[in-house]
Amino acid sequence: MLPFFDEIYGNPSSAYAKGAEAAAPLAEARAKIASLLGAKPNEIFFTASGSEADNWAIKGAAWSNAQKGRHIITSKFEHHAVLHALDSLKRDGFEVTYVDVNASGVIDPADVEKKITKATKAIIPVHIQGFPCAMDKIMALAKKYDLFVLEDACQADGGSFKGQRLGTFGDCGALSFNYYKIITSGEGGALFVKDHKVWERALVYHDSSAVAFFGEQIDRKSAELVCGNEYRTNEISAAILRVQLKRME
Repeated sequence: MLPFFDEIYGNPSSAYAKGAEAAAPLAEARAKIASLLGAKPNEIFFTASGSEADNWAIKGAAWSNAQKGRHIITSKFEHHAVLHALDSLKRDGFEVTYVDVNASGVIDPADVEKKITKATKAIIPVHIQGFPCAMDKIMALAKKYDLFVLEDACQADGGSFKGQRLGTFGDCGALSFNYYKIITSGEGGALFVKDHKVWERALVYHDSSAVAFFGEQIDRKSAELVCGNEYRTNEISAAILRVQLKRME
């Protein structure tokens, strides 16, 4: 840790030598969590919080599928990071339906199916307090009705359902590493993105400066260039996370 307070002080998103040096722990942490989740390193985007990951994924998924439908299903037993993001979408013409939860606080797949309409395009299951949703049934519904699935796994770092890591079932999954989560980097989060269309939008939105100055990373991409929110983490948090990730092994 100490070198990152004294010797390694570059901007990890920059192209100069000190920046590349500071980027090393980010790359190491990204590769480590990708390995644990069965993902590719470039499918992992680090953020400053799980709330950022949720907000980013919800709005990215919603607007990516807006022409097909503007109905989203989740539960009221959610974190405000999700509920407030959905409130924002409702002001833009989206419809949100809140389904029942079972005794563990996770959504009931049977009630989800009852609430699906022709306009439904996304389901947001949350693994509340580490209790896993029935992801096999939820993914079956997603396949049946062609729905996007965003897993909110911010309260379930390292958890699994029937042998598969939580956060890896859906099209994308959000994780949190803040100070009162199972794994902490002091503050931080991550988004695992499998859906390629959302991945392109995520890349642009994640780091607008990188798009501006290092445009080769978005060559052959179809996503429209926009001004992003700079959803990034830093080398100090990544250095802490490298050690914390050992608890997921």
